[in-house]
Amino acid sequence: MSADTRVLTLRHCVAELSIRVLGRPVVWGRFPARRGWLDLGEDGDEPVLEVELGSKSLRTNIPLLRMTLTGERARCVSEFREIRFIRSGPGEVVLHARGVLRRLHVELAAEFRAA
Repeated sequence: MSADTRVLTLRHCVAELSIRVLGRPVVWGRFPARRGWLDLGEDGDEPVLEVELGSKSLRTNIPLLRMTLTGERARCVSEFREIRFIRSGPGEVVLHARGVLRRLHVELAAEFRAA
């Protein structure tokens, strides 16, 4: 981690996961964040975003959804195609990120504060 690392503010984080058909969500849910950080990187480094979601309360009969969210392979974080910084200032960063984890669409709105 670099000196420019921010820690996730848990009460200001919303993570929504959905399965989409023809671009429209057919199944979706919101999950609480347990911890996370944003490393803005140093000169020339790529920023790194990591957020761990809680899924212990997940009860579903939808094939493969539970395994996608809770199995060993779920530890592979999605590649975020789009990260939009809403607000950035000394000590805080607010962002919206969107990506895909094995056909599961992930959207995240979060606030990060200086570590």
